[in-house]
Amino acid sequence: DENTDDTDALQRAIDDSQLQGRELFLPAGGYLIHRQLNFSCRNPEELCTTTSMPCTTCTRMPVKLRGEGHVRTKIIAASKMSAVLDFGGRKSADGRSYNYSDSHQVSDLHIDCYNETTATPSGKGMADYGIFAPGTTHVVLSRIRVDGARLAGLYTFFAFLTQVENSLFYGN
Repeated sequence: DENTDDTDALQRAIDDSQLQGRELFLPAGGYLIHRQLNFSCRNPEELCTTTSMPCTTCTRMPVKLRGEGHVRTKIIAASKMSAVLDFGGRKSADGRSYNYSDSHQVSDLHIDCYNETTATPSGKGMADYGIFAPGTTHVVLSRIRVDGARLAGLYTFFAFLTQVENSLFYGN
């Protein structure tokens, strides 16, 4: 409804879909979030024990997140955050971040970093990035629209075989 904080419900749904290896479908509508949504290959209390890619010790399945279209399903950043969708970072016991993340699929979504009621005077939105995806492999982003991120709509580096198709990035 674009008024209720959906952050916790969405994060639980993402976590459950990864644990069960099932696609997460978001019906048409606006989903208001107040902190980034994390897509991790393991549970938060688990430390990474490998630097191999792809990771061989992951306890979660890749994310398959699909909306009803970038015109109909919108995730809205309502507070300042680093990213709306974060595919980065798992920490090892030595404190280093290993950002390897495999085989995620995200499609048919509008990521609105520029929430008109909370946007900054510069015209930029609440999130630094729409999608933060460092060190990803075999990731497919299809029919995604990202508006108004402060730094970039999509941030990726050290990525292999990442595919972005039929997507729009405005005012980032």
